[in-house]
Amino acid sequence: MKFHRCFKSFEKNTCNMTSWRNSDRMEKATEQQLETLEQQYRISLPQSYREFLMHQGGGEPSPNDIDFVGRKDQVAFVTGYKGPKPSLTLLATADFWGQPCRTGFLMIGANQSGDSWLMKVAHPDHGAVFLWDHDEENIDPVTFKHLTRAFGCFEEFLAAIG
Repeated sequence: MKFHRCFKSFEKNTCNMTSWRNSDRMEKATEQQLETLEQQYRISLPQSYREFLMHQGGGEPSPNDIDFVGRKDQVAFVTGYKGPKPSLTLLATADFWGQPCRTGFLMIGANQSGDSWLMKVAHPDHGAVFLWDHDEENIDPVTFKHLTRAFGCFEEFLAAIG
């Protein structure tokens, strides 16, 4: 498997985090669960995101500020494989976003305003992270016209939080 050009070790990329609230309530994914998810949705998760799901599991970063493309925002949560709020799990968000194999995006989190952090799970831009502004378009159907490309990969996204 060819790793995304941004791939580095999981530990190095999360060292700037002071803490992850509610991460103890998130179920860490297994390799088998992620393989099943990839087959079910006909997608390929970037290696750094796979490692995050297996080692961290998701949660609420603290601090949660993030700077990108000359803009300041926040990350209210990063989606985990399974957790106490089913609506914030990877499977639920994959279903909500209309099958990632069709849309090319997978929701990996949200900000405090309800805008979604999306990861591109198709080419081109596989692994890039975008912020989708939900106030600018209807949710049914989602057209993805109001996307801001924020980071080239999941690791850049993680490294920018804090």
